[in-house]
Amino acid sequence: MNVLSHYTSEQIAFLLERKERIDDWEYIGQVPRQVIKIDKGEGSFNGCVSNLIRLHEEIADYAWFANKDLATFKLHSYVVAKLMYIRAKATGEEGVMHEAEYFYALLSDHEPVIRWMQQQPPHSKLFKQRMVNPNQNEYRYYQLTLALNGQWDELGSRADVFLQDIPAKMKKFAPDMRFYRALAQQDKAGMEDALAELTSPKVARVRNEVFELVVASKFVSPFACLYAKTAGRHGFNLDVDTVFIPQAWLPHRPLPAYPDPYDFMRAWVIA
Repeated sequence: MNVLSHYTSEQIAFLLERKERIDDWEYIGQVPRQVIKIDKGEGSFNGCVSNLIRLHEEIADYAWFANKDLATFKLHSYVVAKLMYIRAKATGEEGVMHEAEYFYALLSDHEPVIRWMQQQPPHSKLFKQRMVNPNQNEYRYYQLTLALNGQWDELGSRADVFLQDIPAKMKKFAPDMRFYRALAQQDKAGMEDALAELTSPKVARVRNEVFELVVASKFVSPFACLYAKTAGRHGFNLDVDTVFIPQAWLPHRPLPAYPDPYDFMRAWVIA
């Protein structure tokens, strides 16, 4: 089957551009220049790791969206997530994860890095203030951590607070809160209804664009994928029939092994 035949001309052009970006990456032999700098202790460690994150996001996305290669997609999704772990540990900038930061970790099915992300506490006084204010993005960021940790009472009550008086500037996130409320109530039909709304043509036009997930946003609904994956981790196999949520992503099927591609990564062990 020709995967590209199912895409629009715009999507095909976008994928071909991704391939060019991967091929044009700065290599010395087969090792990215950023890895050479890290090994030599040159340049900015944080900057080099951030560039490697972008590279492996591109490789993961191209593997799936161009070739439907799930194993390669999962492996490089893991590499992205572990590089995020390394960057956070090296800089001391740990804290509650945003949805986009969870994306590759959850889809990798690599439990240690997912558990590390789930355990991240609020990292600042300002974040703690914002995460209890429905008008702030931090409010919804924290919802995903609560959902993954199965903290149903807090998850459901926060969703109710939001939905009882929906902030005008956050109105587009109402389907998300309906999903969280349904998940907290173990309401499978409610979760499916919320995801159907989130992936409907009217809502998807607005919500499928996620700035931090440029490639995935062109083909799927990143938020809906995260929510369906979260429900699956709690034993709910949702009936979602939409191109915006790839069915192959939903089962929890870790790879037999997750090898680190670079020597420096092996020195960082996820506790």
